[in-house]
Amino acid sequence: MGKIAKLNGARVAKYKRNLAKWSLNLSPAEIERAAHWYPETLALCHDIAKVGSYTIEQSASIFSAYSPRVPYKRNVTLAYRHARGEQIYGLTNSRKVALQAERIGLRALNGPKTHAFALNILGDTQAVTVDVWHCKAAGLTRKDPTIVQYREISRATQLLAMDLGLEPSTLQALIWVRIRGNKAD
Repeated sequence: MGKIAKLNGARVAKYKRNLAKWSLNLSPAEIERAAHWYPETLALCHDIAKVGSYTIEQSASIFSAYSPRVPYKRNVTLAYRHARGEQIYGLTNSRKVALQAERIGLRALNGPKTHAFALNILGDTQAVTVDVWHCKAAGLTRKDPTIVQYREISRATQLLAMDLGLEPSTLQALIWVRIRGNKAD
């Protein structure tokens, strides 16, 4: 078993401070919207599962496989097209992973972001989806965090969520909506 790199407490604290800026003056409506984001996506995945005759794990994994660098509405379209067996052009790696997800579900998702995203959709509130937007909110300048940076941002999100009395997945969804603003399509 490989050695796991130790998290840098100073960086975790810095990421937490940066993320906290995105969680100031939360309204009850914003919290409510964020708390429903993953359950609503789960309901969508239940429908995709029916269309493609998948389990919910397969459906959430397929949905997650198409998510990297794709706007949410396009992600929905791609997952439905996949479930209907339609041809999807481009996105070679996403298609390959989605096809694997049809067979083996979550095990097909080898990236930390896509794996956490599927877990969040399936109801795991402690996993944190650290995508491009969450990296930006944390103050990370690179779009693809190292595995240590991913774990540090995830931990910072969990700690901040605890301070705010929120689930980490709810805080991540809230920050995603806030940082994207009107781009939440």
